[in-house]
Amino acid sequence: MDPALVIAVISLVISVVFGVVSARTSWLSARAAHRSAVSAEKSQEVSARQLDASVTAQEAALQPYVWADLKPREDGGMLVFVVGNAGPTVATDVRIVFDPLLSSIVPAVEREDAERIEQHLALGLSSITPGRKFLWNLGVAHQYFEGDRPVPALRITVTGKGPSGQLEPLTYALALSDLKHQADRAVGVSVLEGPLKDLNETLKKIADKPATPRR
Repeated sequence: MDPALVIAVISLVISVVFGVVSARTSWLSARAAHRSAVSAEKSQEVSARQLDASVTAQEAALQPYVWADLKPREDGGMLVFVVGNAGPTVATDVRIVFDPLLSSIVPAVEREDAERIEQHLALGLSSITPGRKFLWNLGVAHQYFEGDRPVPALRITVTGKGPSGQLEPLTYALALSDLKHQADRAVGVSVLEGPLKDLNETLKKIADKPATPRR
């Protein structure tokens, strides 16, 4: 065989092999570059989600936490409806919706006051500073459980605004049945309220008693 032809064939084979190897290398490089780009994109997406979550958490931490409850007063004899702010910032435009109406579950003697509370809270409290509480008396606790009167239940929805915008609506049930067998003993300064009232009545009777003329 002609040596020149052999050399030509060998050169051709080598060229083909190098071409295949080069193409394979280029394909692998392109694939690696694509994977790197996809990985970088996913990393950016993860970083963006983490940043969004961090910002959301910071905003949530700065929002007020408004709550409402129907609970015994410290003296134990009265029930009060309380609205407070347990968060770190001022809450504004605080509104409370009752289901059923508050006036439908209170004793008849307290219905008018309950209607005023409903109207006031439907219009909204202009602001509640951190740690602030609003209280309204709603009658003697035992009146809610007299005789065969069914134990009322109440569902409330609390809304408002904070520095980061509208608060997430908070809806929950207030089960008055949980209050039925609680102790109604007075605590703190309220312990003195009864004795002081009795003392005041006694002193008043003494003051009103006609003086005995001297002989």
